[in-house]
Amino acid sequence: MRLLFLIPLLLLAGCGSDEQSSDRVRLLRAALGAVTDRDQNRPLRPEEMGLTRAALAGITTPLALATVEATGASALLAPFGSNGGVTTWSSADHKALALHDGVLLATRGLGPDLMSSEAPTAAQIARGSGQHDRVHYQLDGLDRTVRLPYRCALATRGERMIEVIGRTYRTTLVEERCEGPGGRFTNEFWLENGGTIRQSRQIFDQKLGRILLQRIVD
Repeated sequence: MRLLFLIPLLLLAGCGSDEQSSDRVRLLRAALGAVTDRDQNRPLRPEEMGLTRAALAGITTPLALATVEATGASALLAPFGSNGGVTTWSSADHKALALHDGVLLATRGLGPDLMSSEAPTAAQIARGSGQHDRVHYQLDGLDRTVRLPYRCALATRGERMIEVIGRTYRTTLVEERCEGPGGRFTNEFWLENGGTIRQSRQIFDQKLGRILLQRIVD
């Protein structure tokens, strides 16, 4: 199992005293060592990586944890840049997701990437009902861009309490069920009051499936 757990040390700058920052650096370096120094036959839980609320205390840079569910490979991401409302979240080794208010639009560095997409907005998803079109642009075996259209429907599945790195959130689960020439899939979104997507499972490739995306520091 290849775990892409990396954190730029710049995230820790300005987050308390030098001693506190050094402690956080050591904690997160230890988490990285636990991942890279042993063979893994299963995905590690966040606490096994040293990713705890104590390790994150005082960090003010937004952070997200992304996990490819089919492989268990994970990446700790921070905002890298923003353009037109789309924010690129990147790991230290350049694995990247493009998100618009938590909705996945593209991936880079994951292998079979989602090159771009036409997706519903977070506001549409928060309404929890209705139908819409979705389009994915992906590469075929000859590196040609293929357009994959889908017809999708939203449905609200009720209130859910979820835990993200030791913290509990009250959310509403909304499902997005899609079907088209590229197959069928279901995306899941856990939204807080106000429409913030706290956690989601969103497809990026038909073979590798969905990415579990969790906002761990706002």
